[in-house]
Amino acid sequence: MNKIRNRQSAAPQSTTAAPRKASKRFGALKPCVARWATYIVGFAALFLFLTWGYGDVLARAEQESYISASADTMHGLLRLPMGGIYWVGRWALLVYKWVWSGALCMAAVYTLTAWLADRAMRLPRQWDGIGFVLPVAQLGWIMWRGVNLYYKNEPSLFIIIALAVLAVVAVLVLVSWLITRKQAKAELPARVQPWGMLVALVLCAGATAVARTAGQNTLLTAKMQLMQWDADWDGMIAAGRSAKQPTRAVAAYYAAALEESDQLLEGQYDIPYDFPKLKLDSLDGNEEYGLFESDCNYHAGLLNAGYRCAMDKVVMGGPRLFYYKRMAVCALLMGEKALCRKYLTLIDQMPLEGAFVEKYWAMLDNPALVKDDAELQHVLSLDPREERFEQNYQQPLFLGYNIGLNSGTDATLITSAAACLYSKDLQSFLARAQILAQKGASFPSAMQQALAILNVKNHGLLQQFPQVGQFVPGEISSFYMDAKPYMGKKNRLKLRHELRERWLGTYVYYYYTENNDPDQVVKPKQNQSQVN
Repeated sequence: MNKIRNRQSAAPQSTTAAPRKASKRFGALKPCVARWATYIVGFAALFLFLTWGYGDVLARAEQESYISASADTMHGLLRLPMGGIYWVGRWALLVYKWVWSGALCMAAVYTLTAWLADRAMRLPRQWDGIGFVLPVAQLGWIMWRGVNLYYKNEPSLFIIIALAVLAVVAVLVLVSWLITRKQAKAELPARVQPWGMLVALVLCAGATAVARTAGQNTLLTAKMQLMQWDADWDGMIAAGRSAKQPTRAVAAYYAAALEESDQLLEGQYDIPYDFPKLKLDSLDGNEEYGLFESDCNYHAGLLNAGYRCAMDKVVMGGPRLFYYKRMAVCALLMGEKALCRKYLTLIDQMPLEGAFVEKYWAMLDNPALVKDDAELQHVLSLDPREERFEQNYQQPLFLGYNIGLNSGTDATLITSAAACLYSKDLQSFLARAQILAQKGASFPSAMQQALAILNVKNHGLLQQFPQVGQFVPGEISSFYMDAKPYMGKKNRLKLRHELRERWLGTYVYYYYTENNDPDQVVKPKQNQSQVN
């Protein structure tokens, strides 16, 4: 009898042992917990990508867009084959006026897409989350497009695609439900392994890692373009210096920030200039300059040229908020009040742009406010003194003008010397250096090294420049000693790589190793020379 009682008391213990053992298995979760955790983790990972990973690029797309409730204003867009869809997409794109709001909305759309895809495929519950393949595929397309996403595409296209995929998956779920609604539901296991959650997390984390590495220049270009409207010069400089191999666009905005903060000659060569090739939807490789030419002309004080470049983009690509803003500011500084009002009125038709309109409309009514704005005054200090056509200078104009000018302000003298150094036109630089020496200016290390390079063939030149330190010629000789084993066209890349660690940041390294590859030299067109 005691044996029977012992067996009966032992039976319940054996039934509870299995669940306890199962609960200790790694990653085992209850089905409801696993499902919620999967989509919460996926949403968080998508939000991370859409903010920290690629948020600035998508916010830049919003600034490239333009939308208005006026049919007349949007006539050019609405008459396109998909104009109505683009019109709706641009309204939706307004969520990216702020990166965090756009990321919340898009992460919600992508997560809903993944959830519906899982329901449509009717996979076992442990694979909930495999539907995140669809959103991550869209993120891959976004990264593959790079700057083309807003520079060449309809800027709202990535949102239109996201909404279209969501609609298609929703239809598939409805069809799947209609087919299987009478079938008996499968019993759910007590616990599941969250493999789908791991897949979702790995996919989103991988997309973010690729965006921050392979897509670094795209991210930095968009980020610096947005920063300039906030006059965040220090942020732009830090962004430029963070680039491992900056493109021309990154280098251009970096130089603009240095110029606006009066550090152009001091910090110009703190970044490498072995420009990578940029993949654009264009047969004309020079079109990379279109990314930054309007802004660089403006920061160089070439207001007419900055306005014209922005207008060309609007004429060729339709209304664009980013270029409307540049045209409005250029018109204001040129004294074209009626023209400035026209563009401010257009900008005011677009939601969420009241702060910009209010700021510059106040300057129209009260010109004294222009004098209180450090950025605008800096640009006006570079106003050209020469009355010549743009065709008289090399292209791009913001470089060619500074190399070829014969008269200008003291501020222009700095930008002119910097442009001559960048283009390696040391003879033209010498004339600027002599004027600066007469004015008693101190010479940054880049200027001193350039004069020491000239002194190699023109002995005694440095006697004219007491600003050049006594150790600078020795630095140049030391560079020649390090470079001697690699001199020659065949070893040009090796020369750059071997000397980079010690000499990057010096002008002598830039002069002999960077910005001189055949694919980086733009060939002249129609007998016009070009500055690389």
